[in-house]
Amino acid sequence: MTSISEIWAMLDTDVQQWLLDNPGTHVLPRFYVNQVPAGGPGTGQCLRLDEHGDYWLTPEEMLFLTARRQERIARQQDAVAADRGGESTRNGEALDR
Repeated sequence: MTSISEIWAMLDTDVQQWLLDNPGTHVLPRFYVNQVPAGGPGTGQCLRLDEHGDYWLTPEEMLFLTARRQERIARQQDAVAADRGGESTRNGEALDR
């Protein structure tokens, strides 16, 4: 069994974006599961799917995704601050809890 954190770098950018844009979700829908490069049973890299073909995120994966969201927010705030010639305040982190 593989987790999202283990295959993050291999995920399609659309799947990564969906996971980061939907912080309240606990399920990766079948549409996005079909875009995950599972690697097949020979590699041991396969997501555990429910009977509907959905992937339920574990608490550890939820923490991983929260950290990724916070990194993305920090990068965005740094970019805005750089454009303005000032320093980042990183106020958006509280909104992603």
